[in-house]
Amino acid sequence: MLKISISFIILVSVAASALKINPRGVVSPVARCGGLGQFTELRVPGCTAPPCQLDPNIEYMVEVDFIPVNSCSQLGFRLFILYKEEIHSLLDVPIPSSSVGAGAPYTVRYPLTPDDQLHEESFHVMIQIYCTTTLETELCIGCDAVLS
Repeated sequence: MLKISISFIILVSVAASALKINPRGVVSPVARCGGLGQFTELRVPGCTAPPCQLDPNIEYMVEVDFIPVNSCSQLGFRLFILYKEEIHSLLDVPIPSSSVGAGAPYTVRYPLTPDDQLHEESFHVMIQIYCTTTLETELCIGCDAVLS
């Protein structure tokens, strides 16, 4: 089973700016895999185009901007990877303080730390944002990544 370390601590990446890596890391293009909401932007520090080069045991503050179609009292965050033609569910958690109103822009921020189980492997990462009360998907996006 693939693992991912989770922490709700927000870290500022001084190293990324010192290396002249785009600290905002706006990823483009990004594939849609479903949902009713309007996707705006995906940010992964140090990544501007797929495949995103990720280092094991380094925390990445992933940010997704979107506009939900429906109001929801709490959002959930799911993370999947497609690896060797199999989908692996890595994470399914509620997002604290994530009440959203229909049509209002919202940013989901979540810290992700890949482990080294897929060292030097390519895979497709999918993020699903959903309403925990209705289980309706607001947004599903994906992009390719490589674990260095």
